[in-house]
Amino acid sequence: MGKLNRSMAFLLVALLFSNITPSLLGIEYAETASAEVVCCDSSNFDFMFAGTGTSATMSPFDSILGTEQRKTLESSVAEESEIMSWSTSLNFGGSYPQSTWTFSIPYKVNNAAGVQLNASVELRIGDSTYLEFTEAPELYLPEGSGTIDIDIPVSQGSISSNEQVSVTFFVQSLIFAVPGNEASTEFIWGTNDFRGHISANLQILSIDMLDPIVEGHNVYFPVVLISGFGLQLQSESQFNFNAGGVAISSIPVVEQTGQDIKLTWTWNANSELSDGDYVANISIVIQEGGVPIQAEKTFSIAFNDDEDASVIFYPTTEPIRQGDNELNTIINVELDSDEIKRTITLEMSNKVSFWLRWGIDNMGNNDLNSSSWLRELNPGPNEYYKNKKVDSSEVQSFVDQLKSDDLTTFLHYGLGLEPNRLLGKDRASFDRIDIDLELNDDDLVSNTPVKLLITTLETGTMGGSHTLVESFIRPQVDSSKVIWRTAKLDVKLTTSMISGLSSITEEGIDTTHTRLILQESLTAEVDFNDEDVFRISFIQSESPIESPLIIFLICAFILICSLVLSLILIKSKNKIPLIIEVVVCGLIEFVVYFLAMPFIFVLGIAASSGVIWVVTSLLMPKKLDDYEEEVSETNSNNRSRRERTNNSISTKNKSKRRSLGANTKEIPTVGCPKCGTKNPVASDERPLKLSCGGCGTVLKIVD
Repeated sequence: MGKLNRSMAFLLVALLFSNITPSLLGIEYAETASAEVVCCDSSNFDFMFAGTGTSATMSPFDSILGTEQRKTLESSVAEESEIMSWSTSLNFGGSYPQSTWTFSIPYKVNNAAGVQLNASVELRIGDSTYLEFTEAPELYLPEGSGTIDIDIPVSQGSISSNEQVSVTFFVQSLIFAVPGNEASTEFIWGTNDFRGHISANLQILSIDMLDPIVEGHNVYFPVVLISGFGLQLQSESQFNFNAGGVAISSIPVVEQTGQDIKLTWTWNANSELSDGDYVANISIVIQEGGVPIQAEKTFSIAFNDDEDASVIFYPTTEPIRQGDNELNTIINVELDSDEIKRTITLEMSNKVSFWLRWGIDNMGNNDLNSSSWLRELNPGPNEYYKNKKVDSSEVQSFVDQLKSDDLTTFLHYGLGLEPNRLLGKDRASFDRIDIDLELNDDDLVSNTPVKLLITTLETGTMGGSHTLVESFIRPQVDSSKVIWRTAKLDVKLTTSMISGLSSITEEGIDTTHTRLILQESLTAEVDFNDEDVFRISFIQSESPIESPLIIFLICAFILICSLVLSLILIKSKNKIPLIIEVVVCGLIEFVVYFLAMPFIFVLGIAASSGVIWVVTSLLMPKKLDDYEEEVSETNSNNRSRRERTNNSISTKNKSKRRSLGANTKEIPTVGCPKCGTKNPVASDERPLKLSCGGCGTVLKIVD
């Protein structure tokens, strides 16, 4: 009787668990749906090594790679030494077949002809241990780089969800051949270039393909992935899904309960298709170049005439937004006098777009998880609640709540961003803030991108220091919680003609700073992720004197005045050097002005250019033709003066002779053969030399 009671009790417990297990797993079945595990026994993949010391770990996902790690041996080893031990927990119980696992570790031999090495690898799979050594008697590694590979035969077995897989690498002996100074051997792992790993054959997930849900000619295929990797499996793997021989290009709707993930693909079947059996298959690649994990199942599908069918599956639980999402951010800043206006555009697509559309239609849903940010919002109008559309009244309700006090929490918890770094400062510091949401002409709950526009106004900014933007994606320790895999930022700041920037500070990002007469602009573009750090800040000028227009007018006035003065001074001189200087200095002045150099520097260049032009004009000699003309004119003037002088002397002599009377001796003269001037000869000395009074030619008289 006791055995019968125990049997009945066991049967009742089994029936009870058979009914509640699906709900515990969070798998929602349609009325006609049934779960069937169709995959997978075991899979071939690599456990990649990362970290060192107590943080040394291994994972089948490429995201673990990034930081290079090294263990260096600088002297010979005569006894067993542990290089590193890596371990991980699958959080999933499964079996593994008899196979060969391969350990691989990159190495470098430096400043030696080579090394003779004895090494071993210990592999633990749960409570089973396997130990293998390098080739006997010794493995010779020549100088340079290479990879050590050790094959490990593994017997068939199983591992429970709470057990670990660990790999430990030992060196029993290492001898340098012809070592030089600072000879060493390095074992390297942790990056794509140095991809230390162990190739495994192990079951890491199972796939349940549920019966599809049919609405009209839209067919929704739910697939449940049961593994210990949770969100990381769906965010870092590549999926391909086919239904009825058609590749489904749209991304699936993702839901999560615990470590189990449900992905639902939507097949928008051709309206001409008839009822019948259709094959659905899924292919999962968990690491680049790896062997895909595949599952397939045939379903009997009966189409119907449902006119309210959704273009894409509409889940009853909050969809997952983490995964391979890209965020496009455009920031336009307008600086005018004593105020700063910002317009920030966040363009979201894929899982985040679907989550936001679904969330607006489910604001204030009490059935959501208690940690859901959407649960805290006030619901929109009742007539539009959960109607599978994003109605304009729901959008307005959502926007109004963001304007009031929910913007910061939405950016932080909803989108995984740092609000102050994105906005430039605390939300309460703005004088006005406006928000708008654009659905790109699609009011359905779908993956169509959405744009969130945030416009802020800040006054009293003149002379202050301001942050333009900082790296604003919140870093995540757990890679499975990363919302944005990549992000693109486009920033542009422009000033009015009477507002300027005193200084710019940039860290981790390149900017382009230019200035024209009507505005000064600062632009930057960058692709980044949650690990990148950058910052752009600026100081607004305290007065219009540092504005583009005023700087231009001051420098133009200096240059024009200097040029006019120089042209006056160089009027009768050679102008070619001045022209060259004007062109060169003008180009330099334009470049420093256009590249938005500091006002003092631009002013200094203008003043220096003016001084150079004036000095050049003063020091420049006259042209040769002008000089010869001036000399000829001077000689002509001198000749005229001498002729007038000689004529005056001759007249006086004649008058003097007449006054002396007949006894006075007449003074002889001699004519100049060059100019014909009559020159008096008062001396009887011979030979005699005298200068011509007309042209200055030296005359010689011998008789």
